[in-house]
Amino acid sequence: MDQHKKVKRILQVVGIITLLIGIVFALIGFIDFFNALQEGMPERFWCLFVGMPLIGIGASLLGVGFKREVMKYMEKESAPVVNEAAKDMAPAVKTVAAAVKEAVSGSEKGKTCACGCENEADGKFCKNCGAPLECVCAHCGASVATDSMYCDQCGAKLK
Repeated sequence: MDQHKKVKRILQVVGIITLLIGIVFALIGFIDFFNALQEGMPERFWCLFVGMPLIGIGASLLGVGFKREVMKYMEKESAPVVNEAAKDMAPAVKTVAAAVKEAVSGSEKGKTCACGCENEADGKFCKNCGAPLECVCAHCGASVATDSMYCDQCGAKLK
């Protein structure tokens, strides 16, 4: 048996023994306390103050000693739940991803003419009706979309 397994076995044995001793002391303290309610002052109430920390120490040692077994159990119990939740969420994630993709690609589509035709982003005239897709600002000379009321470069009124 390697060193790790020896230490683990020691933690498990000492943890069980400490936990059992703590339970015995706590029971003695509780029984003495509740019996004293009828008779007078408790004599072994101090056992409760010894037993409760021993229970905590024993439980901690057992937690460390059996950590690998507990984690394996939790993995086998939680993995199917996580996988099932992922399957349930997949359609919603796909919908959100499609909406984001559409929004991103929508901003790269280009210019829409007044006739409703979608044109290339760098197009100057509509490929359907031939109408100009942009005009030039008389104030600063910047290229501006034809449906704009104001120049987006200098703020001058266009129409």
